[in-house]
Amino acid sequence: MKDEKLGELITRRLNELNLSKAELARRIGKSPAYVGDLANDSAKTKSGKYYPSPEVVDALAYHLQVSRQELLVTLDYLPQTSDDLGKEFPALMSGYEKLSPENKKIAHKQIAGIIRSLVEAQE
Repeated sequence: MKDEKLGELITRRLNELNLSKAELARRIGKSPAYVGDLANDSAKTKSGKYYPSPEVVDALAYHLQVSRQELLVTLDYLPQTSDDLGKEFPALMSGYEKLSPENKKIAHKQIAGIIRSLVEAQE
């Protein structure tokens, strides 16, 4: 896996697949503006980043023909290597208890997606 940002990965794969942002948006069920923001690594959120749901990650992986794991790395949901995971996972989990109930639900879905991706990558 290359060390690239989500926008770089999307732009590269769109070019390789000769696919437009508008077509990708249609295929994943999102607006062209949303896909444009993803491709430009910008978002109209406080952090300036989008945090796609597991469903959007799955759809992007499918239509861009890349692995979920590659997308999760570009989103910083997963470390570059499994060795890094052992070092980073305790830090990731340390803040979990401080989250609001709504954010715990979001985190739970993201963690479930990460675990699912890791299991699938091992198969």
